Amino acid sequence: MKVKPGDFKIPAEDIFRHDKLKRDIPIKNLTAVFENTSESFVLCVDAPYGQGKTTFVELWRAYLKSKGIKSILFNAWENDYTENPLICLIAEIEASLEHELKFGSSEDRNKIRKQSKKFLEIGGKLVKAALPTMVKIVTAGSVDIKDLKEDVISEFVEKNTQTAINEYSKNRNLLNKFKNTLAENVKLISDNHRFYIFVDDLDRCRPSFAIEVLETIKHLFYIEGIVFVLTMDERQLKTCIEHVYGKQTDSSGYLKRFIDMTYLLTAPNIEAYCREMFARFDLLDYFVKREEGRNLIDSEKFNQIENDIVGLINYFKMTLREVEKIFTNFIFILKSTRNEECICSDILFLLLLIRFRSSLFYEQIIRKKITMEQILHGISEILDIPENKILKRGNEVLFFTLARLNLALNDSLSDSKWKEFYDVINKKYSNDEEIKGNIEWLMRNGERARFTFSFNNLLNAIDKKISFLEEVKI
Repeated sequence: MKVKPGDFKIPAEDIFRHDKLKRDIPIKNLTAVFENTSESFVLCVDAPYGQGKTTFVELWRAYLKSKGIKSILFNAWENDYTENPLICLIAEIEASLEHELKFGSSEDRNKIRKQSKKFLEIGGKLVKAALPTMVKIVTAGSVDIKDLKEDVISEFVEKNTQTAINEYSKNRNLLNKFKNTLAENVKLISDNHRFYIFVDDLDRCRPSFAIEVLETIKHLFYIEGIVFVLTMDERQLKTCIEHVYGKQTDSSGYLKRFIDMTYLLTAPNIEAYCREMFARFDLLDYFVKREEGRNLIDSEKFNQIENDIVGLINYFKMTLREVEKIFTNFIFILKSTRNEECICSDILFLLLLIRFRSSLFYEQIIRKKITMEQILHGISEILDIPENKILKRGNEVLFFTLARLNLALNDSLSDSKWKEFYDVINKKYSNDEEIKGNIEWLMRNGERARFTFSFNNLLNAIDKKISFLEEVKI
């Protein structure tokens, strides 16, 4: 069993084989749209943090590659230590040109080398031209505008207007040369297909760098043949814009200047993703080995464990990144559990989820300073659903796990403690026929909840394992 999830595998022969979230449909549709037009385009893939935008990009790039369509990836967040995003984008395109040198005829390679040299030369001049302000250009950096008085500035501007105009014309010509050279390079790289530039994690950058990336794309790279795909949480980027330009800024209007179309990445199917986590962590292999040694975490079979855990996660409305974090913690605890130890998997997972949402509520349960009625109320608040709904049909997994948690709270497998859970609910919801039906179902299936191992000190054992997570900082 792995302690960390394996990398998301994208087999070249079957790109979407492991795609449990059905991202193939939007990827194929968007590609078809862009391949049927040659104009420049900027697409925003919008989703909150942790919803799978990076994996979406990885799948899309793999699909494009399978179609012979070239793309590059620019991770904005990893590069926001630089002063100028133009440098980074030029470097990525240059790397793509270098890659193309490995293929094609000798004549093609010579053509690419010539274009690459030209692109770097013009790009380098453009980077230099973009750095100084008008004052610093004219004064070679010896004077800063904040040090000048108004009358001096007036005289300075009057004397140097022509110089500024000449500099503007020179830079304008340089910009046109850069765009023309870039267009030529795109044709060389892409073999008359569209050329895709993916910009990931834009919303995670420092605000000024995020704005500079948008400005660079619009003014320098907006040419025929290029498709920009920007992944972001649009709400977060709007916050960046307001940070730079002020709260009064129309951030939505500002973004519309740069983005032609927004694709809202749909909320993922959490159940499918959870089952993918079971596969990526090799959990089946782990539980099979435990069973062979007749020393299970509990006596549930693998499918039941998987179904129970998937069912619990569904209640907590988590992002993909949060699910992966919870699984990583869960696996680490399993990995640190010796063969002679027993930790009930569904109770462990429920407690990890509760701790993730409320450390105070978790501590109350672990220290047994809480009643089952209070636990039901606390779960209701965390999940933001009425307490009585937790006990109704469709919520059997949570209902069942809470019944087992009651045994752990009392360190007991006795019939009286098992029945105590029913009595608490019966008393509170005696007039609700659906809840009473659920209680009867639980009574009929009660033996599944009471295993041959003892519940004595189970919560203490689980807490020791979870506390260890704080020391290793997973």
